[in-house]
Amino acid sequence: MNRIRFLRLKSGMKQEQLAQKILVSQSSLSGYENGKFEPDSKTLRKIADVFQVSVDYLLGGTEVSQEERNLTKIPIYQGMPDETNTALLYFNEHSLLQPPNGSCGNYFGLYMDTDAMEPRIRSGDLIIARRQPEVPNGSLAVVQAGQSRLIVNQVWRIPEGSLVLVSSNAKYGPNVYTQEEIASLPVQILGLVVEFHGKVPSD
Repeated sequence: MNRIRFLRLKSGMKQEQLAQKILVSQSSLSGYENGKFEPDSKTLRKIADVFQVSVDYLLGGTEVSQEERNLTKIPIYQGMPDETNTALLYFNEHSLLQPPNGSCGNYFGLYMDTDAMEPRIRSGDLIIARRQPEVPNGSLAVVQAGQSRLIVNQVWRIPEGSLVLVSSNAKYGPNVYTQEEIASLPVQILGLVVEFHGKVPSD
């Protein structure tokens, strides 16, 4: 069902928007896009009507367009680095990535599964990150502390070497890790967030 994600990202539509149009939950739509669930025939018809394509196209029976052939594969983490699906992702002309020769080996994706970064990033949003172990202060980054699930937070290094992870959502307080905790857990910055939902962040 990667063509559903392709069409949604190409149109600039968020998961919650498409889910409302086809009268399913956002979690169901996420399952269709990840290949965990198959939509029934009525839902397939609704999706086809939204994007003005055939059901046959959604099911993979129609010849793909040149645009779709240019899709790039990147790993999409499901919460932990060892829980990975390889997914097709559409990069449009406004993308920050613009990978040379279609190579995206330095990038990975992650589906946001908490409300920690609302309202800017919502649960279910697809995060795109560039692999790098350090990021500028105040940047959004994908981080892992010990064996915990991957998280997206604003990252700050303070002079004594501690790392502070800050959520946008006011109901979550900052997490502060000392140099010792960074080394022992360990706390690792996996990548710099460069896009979400296929759009360049607005600030």
